[in-house]
Order: sequence, then C-alpha cells, then structure tokens
Amino acid sequence: MKKNKFDVFISYSPIYKNNIEKIYTSLIESDLKVWFDYWEMIPGEDIAISTQSAIDNSKLALIFYDDEYLNNKLKKEEFLYLIKQKKEYFICSEKDTIDTLFNFSINKRVIKFDYKNNDFNKNDFLSILRKEHPLFETTYLLKNGKECYQNSLHQESLVQYKKALELSDNSKDSAKCLNNIALNYQEMDNYEKSLSCYRKSLAIYEELDNKKSIAIVNNNMATLYGVLEEYDKAYSSYNNCIKINKSINNLPSIAKNYNNIATLFQRDDIEKSLEYLYMALHLNKRLPDTNYSVMINYNNLAYSYQLLDSSELFLFYYEKVLEISNNYNIKLEENKTSNINQIFYIVENNEKKDALLRLIDYKNPKKCIIFCSIKKEIDELSLYLTTEGFKVTTLYGNMKEKQRIDRVDSFKQGLFEIIITTDLGIRGLNISSVMHIFNYQIPFDTESYVSRIEYINGNKGELITIISPNEFRTIKKIEKEINITILLELIPTIKDVQLARFNEKIVVRGKDIIGLRKEEINILINKNMRFRDRKNHRDLLRYRKK
Repeated sequence: MKKNKFDVFISYSPIYKNNIEKIYTSLIESDLKVWFDYWEMIPGEDIAISTQSAIDNSKLALIFYDDEYLNNKLKKEEFLYLIKQKKEYFICSEKDTIDTLFNFSINKRVIKFDYKNNDFNKNDFLSILRKEHPLFETTYLLKNGKECYQNSLHQESLVQYKKALELSDNSKDSAKCLNNIALNYQEMDNYEKSLSCYRKSLAIYEELDNKKSIAIVNNNMATLYGVLEEYDKAYSSYNNCIKINKSINNLPSIAKNYNNIATLFQRDDIEKSLEYLYMALHLNKRLPDTNYSVMINYNNLAYSYQLLDSSELFLFYYEKVLEISNNYNIKLEENKTSNINQIFYIVENNEKKDALLRLIDYKNPKKCIIFCSIKKEIDELSLYLTTEGFKVTTLYGNMKEKQRIDRVDSFKQGLFEIIITTDLGIRGLNISSVMHIFNYQIPFDTESYVSRIEYINGNKGELITIISPNEFRTIKKIEKEINITILLELIPTIKDVQLARFNEKIVVRGKDIIGLRKEEINILINKNMRFRDRKNHRDLLRYRKK
C-alpha cells in the first residue's frame, strides 16, 4: 500500500454499527478515503494483517469507545498497534472519563458525543470533527469548492479553495488547491492570476518529483499562453510536456502535445506545423483504439494543405477523413447509444423534483431507474417519490452485495417500480428490464453517461436527463464526445400529460409550470454558443481572422 492511502481509520464496538455506517457514508460523501473496520469481517483472534496495513496507511483514527471496546481481544490488539505506530486519533465517547489505557496514550483527542443515540445526527458530528482537526475542514472546503466550480460559481469556488489552501498542512494538498484556484481564474478570464497559481503548483510538483502532475500543469500553462498569444512560451511549455511524458512513456499525451504545437505553428509556419502533425499521426497509428485521433490528424492535415492551396493533398487527406468517419459512425450506429432516444430538459435546481415527478407521470414507465450522484440525494428523492405513491427501492455503493442483489430481485419481480441509485450502487448488477432511465443528476464524464444506457432493455428505450442551466455545457460536451444528438424538450404541462394519457383517469401531480420557457432556453443556448473553447488554438486563429 502507498503511504497515507486512507485519510481516516474507523474502529468501533459492533453494537453501534448502524450509526457508525452513517458516519462512514458521510465521510465518504465528503471525499475522504476511509477504512471502515467491519467487526464481523475480521477473521481470527488476533488483529488482521489488512487492518494493520490500514492503520499504517491512515492519517488519523476515529475510535468509537464504550465499556465493551477493550474487553474484546481483537479491539485491544488493534488499539495497542495504533499506539505503537504513534498515530493521531480521536476517542469518541459519551463518557466524561475513559479507560486508564487511553489516558496514558499520546496523540489522542477526546470528543464527547453520544454516537449511540437513536437520534444521532451525523451532520452535528461532522461539524465537531471540522472544528477539531484541519483535515476535516480542508476536505469540506475542497468539496464545496468543487461543487461551486461545477456549477460555474467561480467566485464562491475561489473563496473555498483559498481557505483550504490556508489550512493545508502538506505540499500535495497545497498544489491541488493552487491548481483549482488557477482553473477558477481561468474561467473568469483572469489569465495572469491563473498563470501565477500554476507556476506555484508547478514548483511544488517539481519538488515532489510528481511527473504526471508536472506535465498536466505545463499543458494548462501552454493553453493559457496560447490564448494570450505568447506563442514562444506556449511552445516551450508543450516541449516540457513532451519531455516529461516521454520519461513516463505516456504516448497518447505526447501525440496530443504534437498536435497542440502543430496548431501553434499554423499561424505563420505551415511547414513546421505539418512536421508536428505527421509526428502525431505516426504516433497515433501505433496506439490501440485511436481511430478518432487519427481522423482528427487527417482533418488537420487536410486543413493545412488547404491553406497551402495544395488541392491534391487536401483531397487525399479529406477522403481519409471521410473513410474513417464513415466507419466510425457505423460503429456508433451498431452501438446501443445511437438506438436509444436521448432527451434532456432544463429546469432550475429547486424544480428538479417536481420536473422528475411530471416526467414520470408523462412517460408512465412500468419500471425505471433514477440515477443520483450522492446518497443524500437518493434518500431525499426516495422519501419524496414514496410519499407520492410510488414503490421505490434504493441501492448504495457501501451496501452489502447480498442486500443489493435481493433488492434488484424484488424489482424484477415487480415488488418495486423504481430503483434510485448511484453509478457505484448499481455497478455489476444484472438489470435489463427497463425502458426508461432518468438522470436526476447528469454525470460529469461521458463514460458514466454511456454506461447508464446499458441498463435499458433492447434497442428501444429512453434516457432522460434533467439539468440545471449551469449544466448546459456538460450535456453539450457529452453530446459532442459520443457524436449523438441529445434532444432538448420542454417540460410537459398538466394538459400535455392529460392528453398523453386521455384513456386514464389520473390526477397530474406537481406544479403547473415547471422549467425554463422557450425564450429563456434561447438565451441560454446563445450564451453558450459564444467562443469559449480557448484550448483549441486552431479555432481561435480562425475566429480572429473573421
């Protein structure tokens, strides 16, 4: 194991496992890496080697103490090993006084908290942890900063990351904060401040000899230099990327760097640009599953020869583009993605539940799966839909395998009509009996989006995504990467639902008007159609020539 693979090691008496699971889940949701010591899963009388490894590789420990804790030989051995390793730890207890053994140990802090109470509030407990140790406060700030950034709240995100930077007690976390601060400044078009933060994080990564991160930061800096038209600096940064990527044998990244340099030279040295394009093409042809990258290379070559008025070579490479493009599109058509009806709706965040309810009434699925991003969302949505009369079951990532399988079997047998889950919660389970998938939260990566389609039965069905205005760019990015049109539709009105289901006597639930109006959607589309992709220098040059 790597050093400090885990942030927190949790040890507890088994009788209070339910409340400990709440704590574990909330820590995981806070983006902490946690070792959860399942009492009944540890074999033998002595401390398990895997537990020792977890203690060795954790930053600190949480011990949920009661009178029974040290009566168990396993727990006592575990605790003594923790003391021997001089680990910092918290003792969580409702008691004012604790066992003598604890009193003589070092590196401890005591939190008086009744974690055994049935009314236990995990958020109150997390608030205490945040006050007691900077690790919890820093993680909290980083998570908030990430959420603000994803929702394009860049000023708020900056505040969170700057606070996290002040609290950071190690170089790696400091560099991470600086990178995220740089990204926010970049989105706010404050390129000088962004570059300043990248330079600081680069110095840290160089000190840590983290080559992969050095290459990423150099690439980000090169992008900014290109936007600022400081092409010599951009060229130098891309060359640094190539050197580092060669040292770690990262061939796909080297090919991208060659393409980026070629784009820089397209401005005033086409011959040099062609040299780098051919280098990228040669490398991409050697790599597996790079048909799309090769097609982009051919396209860039065709464009370059068009600038040189070389019609013969332009047509040669353009035909290559068409050839690969046709094959690529055939593969996409064979892929399930292209046969599924994919739709998205835009609503404000506070209308998402009502929008989902309206769409379920409108689509009237016999069974469906709803994807969320975190457990808290699952719990809230499950309660909401249950009160509206639906038979709902839930799947969580930290749920035992048998429990997950039992719930899926009940769903298949018709005991439930809706599953609410995360990608992790449903992973590995055989479900292919639904015609409707709802993305209550859009995934941030294309791979997760496509993987959700696999749960639709057959080649017909619908993948329905509900987004907020701030997520519009995410859906367009996914649409571009899978080369499929995702249709934008308006949330149906109560009258629309009644017309769609005129044979049924139904009471349509939710508000009468939900979602953005047509004129609001047009404003949003026009706003996002502005030139934003400053990473693509070739398009930037074309844009300026106009």
